[in-house]
Amino acid sequence: MKLTLLAVLILAPLPMRAYDFYQPQVKHVTIHEGELAEGHYAYNHMPSVEWFDGRFHCVWGGHAETHLEGKPGQVNVWATSDDFEHWSAPQRLAQTGPGALPADPQCVQWQPNLLNYRDRQLWCVWSFNSQNPDLDGLYLSTLEKGSLDWRHRRIQRRQAVNGQPCAIFASQNPVLLASGRVLAPVTLTRRDPKHDAGGGHKTGDTVLRWNACFYTDDGGATWQ
Repeated sequence: MKLTLLAVLILAPLPMRAYDFYQPQVKHVTIHEGELAEGHYAYNHMPSVEWFDGRFHCVWGGHAETHLEGKPGQVNVWATSDDFEHWSAPQRLAQTGPGALPADPQCVQWQPNLLNYRDRQLWCVWSFNSQNPDLDGLYLSTLEKGSLDWRHRRIQRRQAVNGQPCAIFASQNPVLLASGRVLAPVTLTRRDPKHDAGGGHKTGDTVLRWNACFYTDDGGATWQ
């Protein structure tokens, strides 16, 4: 019979290793005080914030005369800040810059979504629901570096699904892919009383919705 001895190596404990973790200081900042008062918007919703050209930009949906969502007169507005604590008074996005769009008191504007496009332009994709066919549709507004003048262009008024025209609702921020393609998420709506033609047309029919993406491969010149 053999007796086998197993040597056990007892390791000395290793010294404790310390790790540094990022511990940000969180501040709550009011970009715009919502109230029913001159120079203010009572309804404030759907914000999108982006850093571009040395300052912060914020866009959102606002209404000066009601706290309620989706009422005629709802517009998209824009404000800027150098330090994120002190913000400029909001301006109507569609009525700023060369080629400002006509004001439509019965419109409902929705969901402005920002993208810093290669540090060359600031993009805003948004929806303009209007009973005026010349205004209604999905828009791309662009801001050049060194400028505070927006330019506005309609991408498309309606998108057909199964042969039926659908309103186009800009749903999330655009995304720039490594390939250079930009995706703009949207929701296509049919017979939607909230997101179609400035308040829509209430019916007893079923509301239909599809999630989709528009995309561009040429810097926003053309869209599919």
